[in-house]
Amino acid sequence: MPSRREIARDWGVAKSYVDKCVTQRGCPTSSLEEARKWREENARRRPPTDQKSIDREIADQRDHDSQGTTILIPLTTAKNMAYRGYDAILDLVDQLPKSVAAQCNPADPQLALTVLQSECTCILCKACDVYALVESRAAYHQGDRCRMMARGGYSLSDSQAAQ
Repeated sequence: MPSRREIARDWGVAKSYVDKCVTQRGCPTSSLEEARKWREENARRRPPTDQKSIDREIADQRDHDSQGTTILIPLTTAKNMAYRGYDAILDLVDQLPKSVAAQCNPADPQLALTVLQSECTCILCKACDVYALVESRAAYHQGDRCRMMARGGYSLSDSQAAQ
């Protein structure tokens, strides 16, 4: 069982602070690990202001990060994953008119197809605009999406006319 002085040394604080945590706030003294766990869950910590404490915090953070608890992926990988998801959603939007037109208006499925295509084209065009704003790679996506809309029998001008 560590002493309060040992806990203070481990935390890098004054013994009087540990005394207060133990007597007034219920910090365990059964082990350094339990005391650390309690501190992480209960003690309010303000950011350090002196250079020595700042350096210690940076070193602690590096130690913590090197234990493999932080998993980061490259930004390009994250963007590619996002684009794949967006493309899948936009493909579904593109297929929507043909797959539901007859259900929307059984008496005149062609009218429903025209209306749905117009609305979906508007959605796809807005998505193309977002792609174009996000990054230069968007030109590739925008070209693909616009070609896909042309294959579907409608074009960008249809959606602009619908607006």
